[in-house]
Amino acid sequence: FSKNSVSLAKELGVKVVITVDVGITSYEPMRFAKENGIDVIICDHHEPGTEVPDVFVIVDPMTPGNKYPFKHLAACGVAFKLIQAVGIKLDKPEIAMKYLDFVAIASAADMVPLVDENRILVKYGLKLLNEKPRPGIKGLIYCTRLKEGAISASNIVYAMAPLINAAGRLGDACRAVEMMIQEDEFAAFRIAQELEQENRRRRVFDETTFEQAIVHADKWLMNPERRSIVLHYPKWHAGVIGIVASRLVDRYHLPTVLLTSIDGLAKGSARSISNFDIHGALKMCDKYLIEYGGHKHAAGLSIEEKDVAAFAEDFDAIAREKITNDMVVPEYLIDAELKLNDLSPAFLKVLSTFAPYGYDNFKPIFISKDVTSANNVKIIGNQHLEFRAYQSHFVIDAIGYQLANKINIVNSRKPFTIIYNLEATNFNGYPTPQLRLKDIRPDNEF
Repeated sequence: FSKNSVSLAKELGVKVVITVDVGITSYEPMRFAKENGIDVIICDHHEPGTEVPDVFVIVDPMTPGNKYPFKHLAACGVAFKLIQAVGIKLDKPEIAMKYLDFVAIASAADMVPLVDENRILVKYGLKLLNEKPRPGIKGLIYCTRLKEGAISASNIVYAMAPLINAAGRLGDACRAVEMMIQEDEFAAFRIAQELEQENRRRRVFDETTFEQAIVHADKWLMNPERRSIVLHYPKWHAGVIGIVASRLVDRYHLPTVLLTSIDGLAKGSARSISNFDIHGALKMCDKYLIEYGGHKHAAGLSIEEKDVAAFAEDFDAIAREKITNDMVVPEYLIDAELKLNDLSPAFLKVLSTFAPYGYDNFKPIFISKDVTSANNVKIIGNQHLEFRAYQSHFVIDAIGYQLANKINIVNSRKPFTIIYNLEATNFNGYPTPQLRLKDIRPDNEF
């Protein structure tokens, strides 16, 4: 939210502005709006800075003293609560419910914790999405080749959201809005196809930026005491640096800040590891920051280019103080040990009641020991393993993405241990359990 936004609103004769997902740290623009006679209602879910803006009203569960019992709504969830409140005031409480599909898409895509109220909103939003998809969403479903009636939160994250986001990353975000509110599903399908092409272009930028960032990160980490990555490269595309920052976190398992240059300022995204509050770290460095906002897992920021080096050192000093050696080692938390013959369709049905899965409500991870391969392992696609796992006269299909480096363990004819999620595939129209492998170790390592 900027002063330019306020000026445009004033030119159009606007008296009330509602912000969604922005505004809680936009102090100067909010003052400017008030000076120009514009009332602002902030709908945000990010943490405020040391103060809150002086506006007509703030709807944000993260503000100090706010008594709303659930603090982790997505910004779309906050906007939904405002619509719900207006509906109650108008004695039409049901009017908000028709928007639950949008709440489900936004909440899953924004990686907010899928617990408590979020889980309820997403559960019923997915029900609406699957049973009565609006024409604009139908076009997107067709384009992503998802199966209507079986769309999950994971499908939103990995198939639908990238196309919606592609509109704004490389072009005009209004195209995604136009698609989703379309009354004609074929028109929505055509827009979705355009966004799919944009997403392919985005992947090229993504890959190029990632490869460049690895080179810079390796140089930065030549200092073995580093506990963070802070990189600034003026020519990186602003639309992909958040994605690349997340990929760097996956690769190095360190909190990462990636910055590009826009209008003479370094602007970018911050992504974190478990148990490190990246928003709190930015707050401790706010003497350098022009603007920042977010939560403990992800944030955005802008800074004078001349201050980047000093900021990077101070940020890393905070990370060194708070991040222990154990925190930089990736780990899987195992929920239970199972025998493979426990994994029946009935078990899968019971497991599905814990869905929708997402951040803070992850798919359960199981461990099974004394497993062998019932056939020769295949390497398929991009370094993926596929084989039939065998234990106690029971055989089940297993696939391990990016686990081709484990082929010798599987082919050794010696027992090994696997950790995995359980997922369903369709075989002759029937749901069939399959193992989605996370890791494979020889039994003698446990």
